[in-house]
Amino acid sequence: MAILGFELEDIAKLLALVDEHGLEEILLEEGEQTLRIRGATYSRKAPKSTAVTVVESTPNVTPTRPPVAQIAAASRTVQSSKASAPAEDTAGLIALKSPMVGVFYRSNQPGAPPLIDIGQPVAVGQAIGIIEAMKIFSEIPAELAGVVVSIPAKEGKLVQAGETLVLLRAG
Repeated sequence: MAILGFELEDIAKLLALVDEHGLEEILLEEGEQTLRIRGATYSRKAPKSTAVTVVESTPNVTPTRPPVAQIAAASRTVQSSKASAPAEDTAGLIALKSPMVGVFYRSNQPGAPPLIDIGQPVAVGQAIGIIEAMKIFSEIPAELAGVVVSIPAKEGKLVQAGETLVLLRAG
């Protein structure tokens, strides 16, 4: 699905790149379209989430940035290099994964206690977090039961579909 000439999947990858590397801004120009993504570090007045702006570019502007596909490929390279780093031992643990791309929250509203915490038992269907995508907040239910061992997903950070949110130990 495209928004004003840019694929949502590519925009999500660019958002993840900005958040992951603490970039101030990415400006991408393709044809008559300009995509500007500003990170939370852009200014002190910037919101804590990443902002995306898509605007018409002026006809005399020559594209000087690499296409989205090249940036997305660079993102995959960064992700694959991270994957080769030693990870914590997850043998015998149950991974509860994100069903979609969005921003992960541990509580259902600001200032509320987290829905789950380390050491807490989780039942099937119990909410383990909230994912915000396009200003829609979706409660994420546990597909399996167990005891929370780890919560790799970080509060207020972008998660990808299939990314581990919570690790459980059966029991």
